[in-house]
Amino acid sequence: MPEAYETAGVLATAAHLNGSVFHTLLCSPTVYVLTLVNVGTMASVKYGYFDPEESHLQIHPHHSAMLTGLLSFFLVFYNSKVFARYEKLQALMKDVSESTIVLVAMVKRHVQSKDACQHLLRLLLAGNFIFYFEISPDMTPGAVGNVSQEEWVTLLNLKLLSATEIMSLQGHVTECHATPGHASFILLHWSMLLLMQNHVDSGRLTQFEQRFHVLRDHQADVLALLELSMPFAYVHLLSFMLVVTMLLLAFSFGTADSYVSVMIYFIVQLVFFGVRELSVSLSDPFGVDKVDFPAAMWMTSVYNRCNAIMNDVWDPNDRPAAGFGTLRKIELGRTVFDLQMDALDNGDRPHRTSSYNQKATNDIQNPNRIASQLDAAGNPAECKYSHCQLKNLSEHEKDCQT
Repeated sequence: MPEAYETAGVLATAAHLNGSVFHTLLCSPTVYVLTLVNVGTMASVKYGYFDPEESHLQIHPHHSAMLTGLLSFFLVFYNSKVFARYEKLQALMKDVSESTIVLVAMVKRHVQSKDACQHLLRLLLAGNFIFYFEISPDMTPGAVGNVSQEEWVTLLNLKLLSATEIMSLQGHVTECHATPGHASFILLHWSMLLLMQNHVDSGRLTQFEQRFHVLRDHQADVLALLELSMPFAYVHLLSFMLVVTMLLLAFSFGTADSYVSVMIYFIVQLVFFGVRELSVSLSDPFGVDKVDFPAAMWMTSVYNRCNAIMNDVWDPNDRPAAGFGTLRKIELGRTVFDLQMDALDNGDRPHRTSSYNQKATNDIQNPNRIASQLDAAGNPAECKYSHCQLKNLSEHEKDCQT
């Protein structure tokens, strides 16, 4: 689904500076210093203090093109690598969340003790929270294992960990001088010990171990990507090329006999420095920048989904009424339902070629009819066509009557 800024239009998006890299660049002195060099060169040439031709210091347009082309290659290559890493981190963090949810569902199905289920739920959620805390380090006084005291207290207030468990985790981290990721691993280890204590059969325990290994592998991949940053030599070379090229372009644009060249040079700076600033922001997506991952939203979703699964009251013995019967066959050339049924208000609903779709449209626009059908479906004895699941089709109702 496209974001709002992707459909807002080119002009509206370009004029919206909040959240863009331009907002950061316009607060940086680098752009203004280089622009001052450009304006100073132009003023020196304009008022006769400096003549590039007499000094043989002209920069040929081909030379400027060569510099900008080489710099563009380095910047695009650097940005593509950083964005690929950004995408990989996003996919891995989603895998961590989904693996946790799968484990919670397995615990719900195979662990008989309700107390053990709730304890495992707390340990798994605490492991996810601590992993996020570890990869977004907090160096405030009292932080243990890149987890601040405030974050430890949050886990205690959420009743995900007891005070004894927190002290034990902190002891693990401090005694072995562990790197980030150790505390979350210990919580997975405790979860496996708890499963063994609750007499899960060996075959099922092996499946649990495999799922725990998958979860830990995703976490380890995230840690490895965060540890492997761009080499300093490459970043230094890129920064050196960027500064030197911008200085030479400031001189080159300053010798042009046009005031418009100042504006063009300023825009060129914003683009080149903006690409680099964007790459720097994408390199560490665990923070509070606009391009950073919505980690709080993700963790809230995982918390709610795991809690809902563990406290699910659905009974597999509660089967639908016999009146539901078998599913209806969909004829060739027709669809089971309209996947764009919620796009009516946007005016982009696809063309309908069958009375099924037109009837479905009328039903969607008439919520009272839907409510009456749901009520009838809930009480098959009062439903005229109790064996029909798709009663909103006039043609299908005729089939039911026959």
